[in-house]
Amino acid sequence: IVTGVQTCALPIYTPTPPAADTSDSSSTSGQEKGAGAALLVGETTATSAGTFEAISATEVAYTASSSAAKVSIPATVTVGGQTYKVTSIGNRAFKGNKKVSTVTVGSNVETIGASAFQGCTKLSKVTLDKSLETIGANAFKGCVALKTVKLPANVRAVAKGAFQGCTKLSKVTLDKSLEKIGASAFRGCTSLASVTVPAHVRTIGKSAYQGCRKLKSITLKTQKLAAKTVGANAFKGTPTNATVKCGKKLTAYKKFLVKKGMSKKASFTK
Repeated sequence: IVTGVQTCALPIYTPTPPAADTSDSSSTSGQEKGAGAALLVGETTATSAGTFEAISATEVAYTASSSAAKVSIPATVTVGGQTYKVTSIGNRAFKGNKKVSTVTVGSNVETIGASAFQGCTKLSKVTLDKSLETIGANAFKGCVALKTVKLPANVRAVAKGAFQGCTKLSKVTLDKSLEKIGASAFRGCTSLASVTVPAHVRTIGKSAYQGCRKLKSITLKTQKLAAKTVGANAFKGTPTNATVKCGKKLTAYKKFLVKKGMSKKASFTK
């Protein structure tokens, strides 16, 4: 069928055909991108798996939560016939979500943005993949139902306020590659009973463990801390009967840890 092309004149008269009936046209307004129609950087799209924003020609960020209680962030998503890696969870993506209870983070996700899960009061379980590198400030702040956390090996820092106010958080596993625990990272985690600070940690921010009133067992495998790299009130409000294992730097550690809020009555050992 050729449309809009004038043919050679014929010697026989041919009457003009009636206009085609377009009432059953298959075209629709607001239709989805056709195959091969790439997302522009900054463009968003909603799918059954959630809402995504293009951050490059090949990658997208998960930017808005669904209403489901159990959420699985996919490793990839296909839009307009093209497949994109899901490499991040955007800032505030789930903030204030009162329904989500379980989250599994996809195998391509490298970054969890600031306040991504802040205030998700029913979130009790999060599974983090080994690809994860960065957890943003306040990412899980106020997740009062969260019980355990295991950080993957590629996470080098726990950001400011990342798990602040997670009142049911009783177990935290920090990988040996960790280098920094940010300010207020675990502040107010009132169920946290023990912590092992890995050997490469150089910095513990101010108020990092403030108000952790059940934190009776503290093991400092790191020998890289100093008075200037441990923030004010880092251990304020921890139990008076806490046991603190300091390793070879027992004398030096005891001196400045007490100044950072740890009780003088705590038991300091090698």
